[in-house]
Amino acid sequence: MRLLLPLFISFLILSGCAHKRLLNAGDDFIAQGQYQRALEKYQRALAEQPNNKNTLVKLKQAQNLFNIWLDKVESSAIQAEESHHFAKAQLLYAKLAKHRNIQSYQQKQRDLRQNSLKHHGFKVQLSTRQPQLEQKFGQQLDHIAFIKDKKLSANNEIAMAFNLSKMNFSKQETSNLESKDYISHYQTIANPEYQHLQDDIIIQREAVKSLRVDVSGLQQLNNSQVNQLLLLEKDRQIALLTQDKTKTNSAEFYQLQTEVNDLTLSISQQQNINKQTDRKLAKGNKKVEKYEQQLDYLFQLLQKTPELAEEAVYAKYQYPVKTVQQLATAQLEMVINDNLNSTYQRQHQLQVEYSDKSHKAHAQIALKKNTLQLKSQAQLSEMLYRKSREKITTLILNELDKYQQSIIAQANNVADISSQLDQWLIAGLISKQGLPSRTKQKVEQQLRAEFGQGGYIKVNELLDGQ
Repeated sequence: MRLLLPLFISFLILSGCAHKRLLNAGDDFIAQGQYQRALEKYQRALAEQPNNKNTLVKLKQAQNLFNIWLDKVESSAIQAEESHHFAKAQLLYAKLAKHRNIQSYQQKQRDLRQNSLKHHGFKVQLSTRQPQLEQKFGQQLDHIAFIKDKKLSANNEIAMAFNLSKMNFSKQETSNLESKDYISHYQTIANPEYQHLQDDIIIQREAVKSLRVDVSGLQQLNNSQVNQLLLLEKDRQIALLTQDKTKTNSAEFYQLQTEVNDLTLSISQQQNINKQTDRKLAKGNKKVEKYEQQLDYLFQLLQKTPELAEEAVYAKYQYPVKTVQQLATAQLEMVINDNLNSTYQRQHQLQVEYSDKSHKAHAQIALKKNTLQLKSQAQLSEMLYRKSREKITTLILNELDKYQQSIIAQANNVADISSQLDQWLIAGLISKQGLPSRTKQKVEQQLRAEFGQGGYIKVNELLDGQ
């Protein structure tokens, strides 16, 4: 009982520290208008102290503010669906389904996602000369439709044929000396890790506090810059409308033209400034989250770390070893045709290795017996076919990436912001990996400009229906 009491007191102290830290983090996010992040911190704080009334009040406040933000998302989802911007609608319904247990949201996001994949998804007509190359594609390729023999008619359809040839097998034997460590006994020592963890926790808490201050400043700057950009764009729209109503070739017309050009340049400069701030802010938030996770991990380690520890004392044996390495190589041939009747061929060299060791001193060093076991030519062939199937999967994904990049390139040239956003999201829908980092940042920037910081939208996860 005397031993349990100090442990119980230590647990209460650690729990109280974690609760206060999470509560303070939630308060900071509320002050910054980031209601979803505040809600998550309060939920974790409540898990530390389930009956804390102050935490319950703060949690309810954050939930109400976040619900107001979700109402705005719902209105935009309905509008996007009515405007036939189905990819954006799917994304927003997926966000709503994640936070509101309403069956219609879940059904809509599933239907819209399937509709987009049906019309824009990547389609492959696959043929293989050897039955061993055929495979059932798993979750990694569930965004791709495999079609039967047909005339290719769209830019998202492609025919791919594969053949494995020029198999070759060889082996090589080597002999050398190896050493084996084993534990001979233990000795008890004072555990330095316990104090190190306490010191690390103090340093980490100060680092998190400092980072939060930096991120708060960046958020205020970001909000100011977004407003400045909106004002500039509005001024340019007014100037363009005024110019349309002004007599061509008049002095006033040319003055307005100069004003439009100046505003266009200012908008471009402001967009570049905003992008830099967005990158800094995203990096700062990610760093805060990473540091907080590290701090939580340190607290967990401290609870599991004893003040005393046993240190192993090792001894070593050296013994002869014979190693046999088997090598199998082959050439995977690929032929690709697209709907434009263009054809190109590629050859990929494949190689698999297998090695085993025969130890002559196992009994001396008390190891389990490990006799030399080699692969047959049939087994090595199957290893080559398995690697070929993996390579085929990679090559199909490479072609999918090219198709996705073509959609992104086309979207980058679209003038209408809403249509551009929808095409970007279509590019993310067709791939299991979602959007590449740079395009994802552009999408999230547009979404933040529309919805603000009340909640966050993890684009790639929601596009995949998670």
